[in-house]
Amino acid sequence: MNDIDQWNAHLKRLEKLATERKHVLSLDGMQALDAVLDHPQPNALIHSFAEEDLLFLIHHIGPEDTLDIIAMASDRQWEFILDIETWKKDRINLNAVTEWLSLLLKAAPERFIHWAATEKSSLLEYLLFHSIEVLVREHDQDPSELGEGLTTYDDVFYFRIPDEKYAEDADTDFKEQHQELLNRMIDHLAKIDHVFYQQTLLRSANVISAESEEEAFRLRNFRLAEKGFVPFHEAVGVFQPISVEHLKKRKKIVALELNAIYS
Repeated sequence: MNDIDQWNAHLKRLEKLATERKHVLSLDGMQALDAVLDHPQPNALIHSFAEEDLLFLIHHIGPEDTLDIIAMASDRQWEFILDIETWKKDRINLNAVTEWLSLLLKAAPERFIHWAATEKSSLLEYLLFHSIEVLVREHDQDPSELGEGLTTYDDVFYFRIPDEKYAEDADTDFKEQHQELLNRMIDHLAKIDHVFYQQTLLRSANVISAESEEEAFRLRNFRLAEKGFVPFHEAVGVFQPISVEHLKKRKKIVALELNAIYS
């Protein structure tokens, strides 16, 4: 097969995937899920979705029912989901972070831990800073001196999830989901790479919250700007009233531009 034939075959595959994506998005929730899972190449189908369309599909079906789809999504698609779902204007929404990281962890535990450790370490440390208390035992210190409710994997680094980390109105279901997420993440980290687990706990205890959030917001805005999304404080400018004088000036500018083009 020569290069032209390969290119034509590739175009046909892309056209077929586009048709199949359109069909999936036209179906009801569970029908769309069945259509994806019954596809001969579900991974290729999921990866071909634009990030916006995949997130729409996940919400259309229901996040809890789309663990198989989330597991097949690419790292780029995961990152877009977090960029859209875990922010409230210019602030990180820790409740949403808990919800979506829990889904990613359920969908693909080992892959998620590796991805979070390598690509989302700042978010991971930010979450731990706002969620746990880290204590380091001295070599001659009795563990009982550190207090109660502590967990350790090496008798050196101890951590606990104090009630003070929760808002007063936090409900029991959220607390349980949050604690399960933290315990499972830390457990996986300790088993996969114990040195990195220790480093993560140590760094999380020294996070400067405002600086970390500001840098995360800056990077998120860069990623979303590449897709045509502008920050909230800029987007609301669309709704600002326009004065008559401004419209008159704009009319003159357009007229001058047209004269320049056709003169």
